[in-house]
Amino acid sequence: MRRDRAQPSGQAGFTLLEAVVSLFLVAIVMSLAATLLDDARRMVDASGRDTTDPMPRYAIVTLHRDLASARAVSEPSLPGFWVSAPLDIYSAEPGLARIQRFGKALVRTRFDSSGAMIQRRVLLQGVTGFRWRKVGADLVDIELRYRRSTLSIAGRTPLDSSRRGVARPVVDRFRIALRGSGAANRW
Repeated sequence: MRRDRAQPSGQAGFTLLEAVVSLFLVAIVMSLAATLLDDARRMVDASGRDTTDPMPRYAIVTLHRDLASARAVSEPSLPGFWVSAPLDIYSAEPGLARIQRFGKALVRTRFDSSGAMIQRRVLLQGVTGFRWRKVGADLVDIELRYRRSTLSIAGRTPLDSSRRGVARPVVDRFRIALRGSGAANRW
């Protein structure tokens, strides 16, 4: 009763079909993992954008603060239509703030009650468009177009090195109630 070691007692190893199916399943899982990692990198980029380039957020917050505390704004030549004219914001305190575009900069200028300039500062560089419209008596729509750098705070791979530092167009639109006009009590 000798056993021959050359004869297999059962099935050992994988067939070619099993190996191909396994590789196919691994490829699907790796593809999903790569997609998830890319989405995570994009979310890190988006969440860190205000940290790496805070000026767009600063400009929007300043516009929102000025308009929310305003009692009135300048009357556009065509009510209800978008205009690119300077936006004069009259607050409860004497004087006004004027928001306008100078070249590629969005500029905020403060004037006292006599019309003398008090302060001028650039809110945002790289502006390609600024327009506004008055909606009703106490609502203002703002549209701000600018170019934002795509620099990432997450590590770059050699594959995205060609996109490094490219400015992409951004459009921010928002509607603000003039609360200095008493509109806050109607909401």
